Amino acid sequence: MLKHRLITGTILLLLTIAAVMFLPIPYFIGVVSVVMLLAAWEWARLIAYQRWVTRLGYVVLVGVVMILEWYAPILPVLFATLVWWFIACYWIVNYPGAKQVWSNGVWVRGIMGILVLVPAWLSLNVIRYAEQGRALTFFLFILVWASDIGAYFIGKAWGKHPLASSVSPKKTIEGLVGGFLCALLVAWIASMMGIFSPINGSMIIALGAVVSLFAIVGDLFESMAKRSVGVKDTGHYLPGHGGLLDRIDSLLAAAPIFLLGLILLN
Repeated sequence: MLKHRLITGTILLLLTIAAVMFLPIPYFIGVVSVVMLLAAWEWARLIAYQRWVTRLGYVVLVGVVMILEWYAPILPVLFATLVWWFIACYWIVNYPGAKQVWSNGVWVRGIMGILVLVPAWLSLNVIRYAEQGRALTFFLFILVWASDIGAYFIGKAWGKHPLASSVSPKKTIEGLVGGFLCALLVAWIASMMGIFSPINGSMIIALGAVVSLFAIVGDLFESMAKRSVGVKDTGHYLPGHGGLLDRIDSLLAAAPIFLLGLILLN
């Protein structure tokens, strides 16, 4: 399992680096759009859409919302997304008491998917489009990767105290701390390199810390969504990782918060 996870992770890492380094912005937006629409296909399964026609309809709906949101004012979208992730955090903390929210109907779960996927799609494209876009995109990815990898290996080695046992029994407080510290290390190195001037180095570290915490919330929220409908993985085509949503869940929460932080800092 670990072998498959490492091989798949390495391939995905190389593809991601190639996309950020070599793809012109329009093509990068196209790739991110395909990824998010595939994730929408997986989310349709969490909604309990089983027929391919219904799932395809949900993918089309997400695509339409993407287009509409591209022309919306960016700050209101990001602040609304921030509020949404705080609400999601509240549900995670109160699970399974908050499980009834998930069972309120397919339309509720459908809206949740849009709130998770579309702001992340917008944020990744805006970050890449910005000045120093490649460096900022890599910084975001490395923050999320460091948080995920640190949490996984440190939690596996030393994890004893459950973080949110009703949502994800394998995640531990030790893993959370390990992932958080790894992300802080990445942010500290970036601040020492001074590549994001004129943003103050301490602000970069603070931004890295906040993004790391939201990445954990994104991971836990997807775990809660899967547990609510009795699904272990959102897909089976990424050996060792499950589906696409299982691989990008942390990034979905981290990207909008990262972009909001960049705008507020600079």
